[in-house]
Amino acid sequence: MAEMSPKRRCKCVIHGTDESWHGRSSGVTYHRCSCGLCLKYMASYKYSNYVPRERKPRKETVVDRRHKLWEAQDGICLLCHLPIPWEDACLDHDHLCCDGQAKNACGSCDRGVLHRHCNSILGHAHDDVKLLAQAIEYLESLS
Repeated sequence: MAEMSPKRRCKCVIHGTDESWHGRSSGVTYHRCSCGLCLKYMASYKYSNYVPRERKPRKETVVDRRHKLWEAQDGICLLCHLPIPWEDACLDHDHLCCDGQAKNACGSCDRGVLHRHCNSILGHAHDDVKLLAQAIEYLESLS
């Protein structure tokens, strides 16, 4: 097998393209292709300490958690009991858990999926039950 020099494109035997790139960037040799020929090259004496990285399992994202809850609720808002279009769905979570941000939440503080405006009602009231009860009394006194 011919030795490949840095900053040269190689013809990838498996993929049949010349998209593999062996070169240096800021003094670090990088390699994009993972076909058999290229892996053999990476394992050669030049890269004897090269160990392919194992892919970590993907962490469940906020979108994944929101979608699971949205499907479990059959797309119905837990506050107003009306259907929620996916684009308007917001993940309601306990702000006292974790750091108060849904994207960094642990997942155990998720309460459900609400309409954006229903979620805003709870957010502006800071999840204060007394304040929300007073708001209900106020609205009832007006009618």
